[in-house]
Amino acid sequence: MAKSSRATSNKKNHQALRRKIFDPADLARNERLNAKLQELIAQPKQKDLEIMDIEQGMRFSHISYDPGHDLL
Repeated sequence: MAKSSRATSNKKNHQALRRKIFDPADLARNERLNAKLQELIAQPKQKDLEIMDIEQGMRFSHISYDPGHDLL
């Protein structure tokens, strides 16, 4: 006869599996995701980079660069 899922032996086996295998794997996954999110937060936003580029372009608009013109 099959044991019921309410049987104490099955409950203890599932608790042991969860504690020994699934919890450490879940914690490791959470740490990886947290590290990835922290890395993303640390990076400047793309929109901010575009604004900075536009501002720098305006600031240095009087300086022109002609790649066909030799300086020598």
